[in-house]
Amino acid sequence: MKFIFINPDGDTPNGVLSLGAFIHDNCPESYFLSLNGPSSRFAKDRQTSLPLADSHNPDKVASKILEIVAQEENETFAVIPNAGIIPNLGALKSMEDASRGNRIRILGTIHRDSPNAYNDLVPNEERFSAFFAVSEKATTELRDRLPHRSKEIFELPLPNPYQGPKSSANPTEPLRLAYTGRLEEPDKRVSRLLEVAQNLTERSVPFRLQIIGEGRERPRLEASAERLGLAPFIVFRGSLDREALFEELTNNDIILLCSAFEGTPVSIIEGMAAGNCPVVMDIESGIRSLIENNKSGFIVPQGDTDQMAAAIHDLHLDRSRLQAIKNEATAQIERKHSPERFIRTLGIILDQVSHSQAPKLTKPLSLPPMQASIQSILQIAERSAKTAIFGGGFFGRSLADSCLDSKIQIFCIVDSDTSKSGQKYMGIPIQAPQDLESLLPEQILIGSADFANDIISQIKELYRSFDTPLPKIVAAGNDEMPFDRTEF
Repeated sequence: MKFIFINPDGDTPNGVLSLGAFIHDNCPESYFLSLNGPSSRFAKDRQTSLPLADSHNPDKVASKILEIVAQEENETFAVIPNAGIIPNLGALKSMEDASRGNRIRILGTIHRDSPNAYNDLVPNEERFSAFFAVSEKATTELRDRLPHRSKEIFELPLPNPYQGPKSSANPTEPLRLAYTGRLEEPDKRVSRLLEVAQNLTERSVPFRLQIIGEGRERPRLEASAERLGLAPFIVFRGSLDREALFEELTNNDIILLCSAFEGTPVSIIEGMAAGNCPVVMDIESGIRSLIENNKSGFIVPQGDTDQMAAAIHDLHLDRSRLQAIKNEATAQIERKHSPERFIRTLGIILDQVSHSQAPKLTKPLSLPPMQASIQSILQIAERSAKTAIFGGGFFGRSLADSCLDSKIQIFCIVDSDTSKSGQKYMGIPIQAPQDLESLLPEQILIGSADFANDIISQIKELYRSFDTPLPKIVAAGNDEMPFDRTEF
């Protein structure tokens, strides 16, 4: 049995891409289907891809899966759709092919503990041969939702790819802090790093903060650091290759995370593995099973930069405690996130699935509520207004399709993902959030369900900085979201 791993977002750095890279390096007979363009992390002869214009179409995804299956007539394939409506629908649709569908087994995957993640799987659970979740909490939740499938639901923590030297605390030097990841709002909340840094200077804590990564927020962060007098304490490193990143982490004390939303943050796994003490803001998914508070790191309330700075201040005053926590952080990752454990558990899943029959399909494929949400937006949207869509993901592009069908003219799609900037979808240019100041839309449609509230907050913050009145904002969600058919 061979893998087909669906990478949902091209070269965008995230936990799914890191998992795919690990499988690529350790499972040489695996195949990769990248949406939104190819990824440089996968070999060309093992990778096929869909461009941005086709990546939100589940039929196109299914067709690509079947092309891979057709290459080896006697082989059975385990498809890992990973996160998102479209990868899952595409994988499930591929099973319906009369000639090749019986050689496909789908592994349902939960990367984050959120209602939408479960809703991508549960309505079509009979079509999945097995499931795995990357955290204990998500595994328990999925078993509670599907008790009759509990023996086919596995906990599979993300593997730690780092096996090398560990960092040691220096009792006399300034604290070495680092953030690694995309410099984006609203999900990463990287602007909070400057609030923490300013708080540390007020507490007279000697420190150096390295911000490693790229993204739309970098120019604004650099300008803010200069304006606030923080430039002497902060270094913006940009993107680093894996070897350079781990070299920096082995010379670092504390790894930071200020995100409002994550699955299981790979940056924290890597930092802990390299001997860093994590100081992170609490989020619903992943963090609490990764860090034992006050033992292998510190978890502070979401958004509380003062408590984050206080935790760092306490570690500065007690360097021996800092070293003890660094040691425990590394030990915890080695216990739970070892590559050997991942490969062993994945082998158990594969063995079970390889001996299973193709699922019997007793019900039609259940479609997600996304289209109903899109229709609710169209009912509110003004047809004649100069309209932008904020969000260039699957939902946003599907919304753009429906708007064009309904004769609503979309003059741009706004997205924070730098990999999409400058591209076009159906002739519509994809712009950066800061471009809204010059674009001046009369109406913004929110092209997301998971992040709608965060996107609305980001738009309001942007327009405050523009000193410009807010345009009409229209959002819709599904039954489990609090903003269904709400106009702002």
